[in-house]
Amino acid sequence: MATNRRLSIVLVGVTGSGKSTLGNILLGFEPDQPEGFGTSSSSRSCTLDTETRNGFWLGDKITPIRIIDTPGHGDCDGRDEHHREKMVKFLQAEGTVDAFVWIKNSQQPRYDKQEAEYFGILMKVFGPSLFKNLVVVFTRWAFGKKDEVRRNRRRPPLTLEDVKKELWNSFVEGRDPIEVPMMAVDALHDSEDEIEAAAFRREMEVFLSTITKFSAMPVREIQMVRTEAEKLEQQIESLREEMKANRDLAGEGLQIAIKKMEELEDNLKRNRESQQPPAWLESMRLFAPIAQKLLDFGLRIAERRLLKNE
Repeated sequence: MATNRRLSIVLVGVTGSGKSTLGNILLGFEPDQPEGFGTSSSSRSCTLDTETRNGFWLGDKITPIRIIDTPGHGDCDGRDEHHREKMVKFLQAEGTVDAFVWIKNSQQPRYDKQEAEYFGILMKVFGPSLFKNLVVVFTRWAFGKKDEVRRNRRRPPLTLEDVKKELWNSFVEGRDPIEVPMMAVDALHDSEDEIEAAAFRREMEVFLSTITKFSAMPVREIQMVRTEAEKLEQQIESLREEMKANRDLAGEGLQIAIKKMEELEDNLKRNRESQQPPAWLESMRLFAPIAQKLLDFGLRIAERRLLKNE
């Protein structure tokens, strides 16, 4: 489906989900092509500023698009507030957005605390109308025959529909049900493999067909929003500046200021602790990629033995 109007597409998600790689694919580039967005194989954020590239859908020279790549939420260096402020200013200048694309790692389908915090912020920035222009794109889902065989050998077998349901059920929990289109794009698919190439074309056709039906969303009037932790940090910094400016503060006034500072710092500590996953869960997340590789390796050995015995 072609359109003469340039579609403005904003990529959002947590750090390391594959936003920049998807942006390059949408423009018809290779995943790490120099003309595209910078990418990284690690979980660290490679996108430090809101960036944009103009081009055509899959490089077709027919459907003009504008990809806006935003920094991932959950930056390990604590720059989320800075990144968000720059993103808001950037989008204010853009004026309108056609689609927000939530890039989600299919290997971690649940809607976790970090994403809940992020979408709570996005809801406050853009309002409920955000969901009228939102699609979910799963990354790291391979459609190859061998990949399907490996997933079918799991107990229970894992399907793309299972991944979608896992995200859906955890996402809508505690809120009114909303309809958000979902698809999976394998950025590293083998274009010479008929099954993988066909799956890529199918998902991309659904993707384009979906977002061209959206109405452009005005974003010129959006405002910066801070998390509770960021608000507390701002209050602490403001109190520090006030105490510096009033160096002659003493007696009861000084005690009140110190007590207020301690209360704010205690609240900030509790807020941060509530946002942190348990240590055992974090260890599991770090171990998961290694465990997956070991499982795949074991399945490949079992597959070879079965073929050898046939």
